[in-house]
Amino acid sequence: MVTIRILSACVTVASDSGHHMFMRIPGQQRAFEHIQSDVILAYPLHTQMKNNRRTFLQKLGISGLAFTLPFPQDAYPAAEENGFVRSSDEHETYLIAGRQDRVTIMVDKNKNGIGTMSLCKEEIKPGEGIPVHKHLNEAESIYIQQGSGVFTLYDKEYPVQAGSAAFAPKGVWHGLQNTGSELLIMVFSFSPSGFEGYFREIGVPPGVAWKPKTNEEFAAAAKKYGIQYRDH
Repeated sequence: MVTIRILSACVTVASDSGHHMFMRIPGQQRAFEHIQSDVILAYPLHTQMKNNRRTFLQKLGISGLAFTLPFPQDAYPAAEENGFVRSSDEHETYLIAGRQDRVTIMVDKNKNGIGTMSLCKEEIKPGEGIPVHKHLNEAESIYIQQGSGVFTLYDKEYPVQAGSAAFAPKGVWHGLQNTGSELLIMVFSFSPSGFEGYFREIGVPPGVAWKPKTNEEFAAAAKKYGIQYRDH
């Protein structure tokens, strides 16, 4: 025996084996009760249902809902992340390696406990740039807030200016050069978070003297954070 009750705020599915599933569907006012079916016992609700929602609903005889019922969020709760607001004086800033370009970490895993994404900003001086590289663990979203330059994605170069945006999937070569005459400001985000720790390792806070690192130290940091440079 399977009982399905659809209310205005949620759907509950229960079988004699004790499985329960909750799905939010705002605005629905229907009820399906006492549906005779054994198929639910063949679908562990917390595993295969993630990939077989449509088949599951069709076999239960309610295929019309297959396109309206979202995947049950309660079965796979998201990691708890608390919202927050931070002022500019709470951000972390580092001058990166020898070129000493300024990177500001605004949202990150280490300080904020945010695992899904991070948010940073980099200021690139004219003639400077970020070498072509790829991230083995993260995708990166980029927004050009100020200035102009050339963005490399895969093997192609694109002119960018204030207002331009780019997305570099995990494992894809990308880089940025400031070819203009003013400071280029890039706002960027990693998903998931974690790579921002690389800036702490290869940079120093403003006012702290830069101590050159050896090639071995740079290589160790790159391996730790899963970054590869194309020309290295």
